[in-house]
Order: sequence, then structure tokens, then C-alpha cells
Amino acid sequence: MKTKTAYHHVLIEKQEHSFYQLIKNSFDIIVMLDETGNQFFVNESCKNILGYEPEELINIDVIGTMIHPDDRDMVRSAFQDVINGNAHGDIQYRHQHKNGGWIYLEAVGNDLLTEPSIQAVVLNVRDVTQRIKAEKKLKENQNHLQALNASKDKLLSIIAHDLRTPLSAIIGLSELLPDLLKDGEIHKAENFTSIIHQSTLQMSELLDNLLMWARNQSGRIDYTPNEFIINELVEKSISHEMESAHQKSINISYPSSEVIFMNGDENMLGTVMRNLISNAIKFTPEGGEIVITSILKNQEVMVTVSDNGTGIPKTKPLCT
Repeated sequence: MKTKTAYHHVLIEKQEHSFYQLIKNSFDIIVMLDETGNQFFVNESCKNILGYEPEELINIDVIGTMIHPDDRDMVRSAFQDVINGNAHGDIQYRHQHKNGGWIYLEAVGNDLLTEPSIQAVVLNVRDVTQRIKAEKKLKENQNHLQALNASKDKLLSIIAHDLRTPLSAIIGLSELLPDLLKDGEIHKAENFTSIIHQSTLQMSELLDNLLMWARNQSGRIDYTPNEFIINELVEKSISHEMESAHQKSINISYPSSEVIFMNGDENMLGTVMRNLISNAIKFTPEGGEIVITSILKNQEVMVTVSDNGTGIPKTKPLCT
């Protein structure tokens, strides 16, 4: 009888030791709390995850001292739900690491307060910091992709609209050219050819803008600075848009006389300059005027394009 009792005692001790080793070596943190939320047992996994020794987390108000202030009410409510049998916790919150940072934890709990051998609320807590960061990064990428798609759709809509005008001119005038040449109206045919050429340049400019936008979104724009004369760049940009200005009887003046050397990406600045002049023509009424100036002040070059168009309403933001 004694031998049998001794055997059972050894078996129980062996089972308890095995259970302790399972708890001790768990990847997750195992926590036992009383009904007030006071921790009286924490396994050694807390050191790997939170940097604390188990004894540093025992007999403390962990919610009031270790949980992020913004998460404390949620954690208290979830703890009460476990005690009341309404839930098993299953919440995510931030716990302070010993180094002062914050670790995202996910906890699932069971109310075993009435279990004589346990008498505790038992929590299984795991580190989900990397998962949370990955989810946040994924969300940021999704938002960025949505913004890019919206920007792309808006840009394509604008370009499709702006392409229609020069394309219609090219189609219409090219259909008339054979008859003009047949009738010997050379001067008129030359005028039509000039308009077709200008319309082609406008289409090329729009496509250049589309390609630059695509490169900008993919981070593939190469900045190649060189020294050039800003006056020549402005005059070249004006010449590029002159036919469009003539069609609306808009006068473009560039009274700047000082020759200004500057260092920058000439091609990129040329695109910006043409866009500014093109927009000024677009929103200036027929017979209007556009004035362009360039000045050198405090080692900086300032180019201004002003017109007598409607302008941007004060209620409308300059950037969206």
C-alpha cells in the first residue's frame, strides 16, 4: 500500500514538474491574476518579450503602471468581461518594455478563480508588435496606392480632355489641306500647317508631362543640373506656346533685360515654365495679356507669370 502511494506521489510530482516546464518554456507569457487585477505569477517568457524578470512584474497593478495610458480603460473593461464570463479577453494593447518603449501584446484569458487548484484569472499573452507594424505598413501602402490611383485617374482625365482640342485641330485642318493645295491657296495652307505643327507640339508637351508624372511616382526622375541662362529658357518656352496665344489674341510680354545665369535641371524647369505659360493662356480671356518677369535676388532666381484671367478662388486650396 505504501509502495503504491509513493508511486502515485512520484507520478504527481513528475506531472507537476512537466507542467511547470511547459509553462516556463512557453513562447507566450503566461500570467495569473487575482480578481483585483494584481499579478502573482508571470512565467519567464516575460524577459524575452518585455525585458523584465518575472519577479519585477509580480504583486503590482500592471494595468495602472505598465499598460499604455490610452489602452488602460479598454484593458480594465476586458478584464472585467473575463471575470463576468462575458468574453475571453482577446484584445490588443501596448505594454511598456523595460527599455521604455512599447510592445504590442495580444491577450486571451480564462476565469479560473473558482478552480480550487488555480484560483486565478489566467492570461495567455503573446507579442504581436511585428504583426501590428506589418498591418500598419500594409494599410499605409494601400492608402498610398489609392491616392496614386486617384491621382492617375484625375491626370488621365485632364490629359484626355486637353488632347481633344489639338487632336481635333489636326484632324480637321489636315482634311482641308488637300483642297487648299488643289485650289492654290498656298498662304492659307501654310497657316493651317503652322496650326497643325503647334497642335502637335501641344500634344507632345502633354505626353511629356504624363511621362514625367509617371517617373515622379516611381521615383525615377533623374536630376541633372547644369548652368544655363534663364532668359533663354523663358523665351524658348514663350515661343513654344506662342501659336496658342495668337489663337486667343493674347499678348505675352517678357520685359526682363538682365541676363541671369542659374544652375538647375534645365529640362525640368523648362517643363514647369511651359506648363505655367500654357495654364496662363488657358485661363486668360481672348485679348488678354500675360506678363513674365525674372529677377535675381539674394542668390535666388524668381520667375513670375501673371495674367489677367479669373485666377484661383480664395476658397479653393492651391494644392490638393
